[in-house]
Amino acid sequence: MFNPIQSQPCPRRLFLPVKNNYAIDPTGLSFDIVGGAIEWGLLPVTDDTDEILSNRRDKPAGSKKLHDAKQFLREQLEGKEPMDSEEIFRRAREHQIGESRLREAKQDLAIDTYKSSFNGKWVWSWPGENTLDRVSIY
Repeated sequence: MFNPIQSQPCPRRLFLPVKNNYAIDPTGLSFDIVGGAIEWGLLPVTDDTDEILSNRRDKPAGSKKLHDAKQFLREQLEGKEPMDSEEIFRRAREHQIGESRLREAKQDLAIDTYKSSFNGKWVWSWPGENTLDRVSIY
């Protein structure tokens, strides 16, 4: 087990509130499984749940999908001509890459997006490439 706040191994597991709209911020509980039984921690966990989850070293399965989406964008755009965003989304669907994951990968890779003309289609290009002769619309 790993405690991301302290950046060191620890034996405790956390039982934390995730969503709470109408109550005072509750505290979490720590526990460990010893000999098949739960052993609760003596003190409440007051660390911020979002901070704990964002610092996890063992990322959830979604990170594999994000990696695949980034690799897909590299293959489609790096060293190549800019591509119509609709075509990118169509190809991504063929590779079972979702639109939200593709947009997240686009943001992480700082993919350049612009319109081909005032009434034209949105185009994506690899960062720093194909920067001439384009109209940025933001």
